[in-house]
Amino acid sequence: MNSIGAEFFMSKTGQFERRYLLLAMRIAGDFGVTIAVPVVALSVIGKRLDLRYGTWPGLTILGFVLAAVVTFLIIKRKTKKYADEYAALIVEDRASRAARKK
Repeated sequence: MNSIGAEFFMSKTGQFERRYLLLAMRIAGDFGVTIAVPVVALSVIGKRLDLRYGTWPGLTILGFVLAAVVTFLIIKRKTKKYADEYAALIVEDRASRAARKK
């Protein structure tokens, strides 16, 4: 495989670890959406309110800051969930390797 960083997903035997790659891709997609949706939504709402009430750029900036706080809280919660999933993969791998050695 010629992808940059693909070595990270290889096992000690040189076998490609598909489960780890799928988890990484799911995390990247999930975090991307988690960051983009609040920023776009709250910034657009802030801009519309600014135009309506003539407070440009105050409410747009407030919307962006609020989006950053909301995003941080959501990412923090999801990080814990994905850390648990990753730990479960590691435990499962160790168990399967131990079973193969017997």
